[in-house]
Amino acid sequence: RFDLKHYKPEEIKITSDNQRLTVHAKHEENQNNHGFVSREICRVYTSVPGGKQNS
Repeated sequence: RFDLKHYKPEEIKITSDNQRLTVHAKHEENQNNHGFVSREICRVYTSVPGGKQNS
């Protein structure tokens, strides 16, 4: 579990393949002439074949 409150739904991408689930989020916004804000997070979760799944 992690916090994605600073990201819009269209800035979040969730993919899965084989035993991996990847959550990637990226947010950028222009503040003014002095710079901008950029946030990015990427988490990869791997399941073990035959392992228990949380519900």
